[in-house]
Amino acid sequence: MAIAVTAGQLLALLPDQIVEAVVAALFVGGAVYMWVTSLRPQEHGNADAARQGERSPSFLRVAGMSFTVIFLAEWGDITQVTAANLAARYDPLLVFTGATLGLWTAAAIAVSVGAKSLDLIPMVWVRRITAAILLALGVYTAVVAITG
Repeated sequence: MAIAVTAGQLLALLPDQIVEAVVAALFVGGAVYMWVTSLRPQEHGNADAARQGERSPSFLRVAGMSFTVIFLAEWGDITQVTAANLAARYDPLLVFTGATLGLWTAAAIAVSVGAKSLDLIPMVWVRRITAAILLALGVYTAVVAITG
């Protein structure tokens, strides 16, 4: 989040319409990606090791793997781009605090709900709902970029 806030300070040097247009393009690009991945055939044989009767990985391995995956996925992620955009407009310390708390909350919900939700809602629909939300955010941001 600190990197995103720092990048936001650099974005503050660009005209607002350019920043909004880039953010809109990223939202729409994310929507297209999520929709396309929802159309791919689903694999059902990817249960984790514990469910297959194998020994569960150690705490450090799971924590390290989770950290690495999230850390790498966040580079260029729309939440980081949005945090950078907000930091370009508002107090970076407040953006850092709010964005960090938001990420922690989202992670807590994701961990709490986890794979159980996939018993109720197929991953295909999770991706399509996400695509619709990203598309709506992209359209809104594009309108803001155009109208100023």
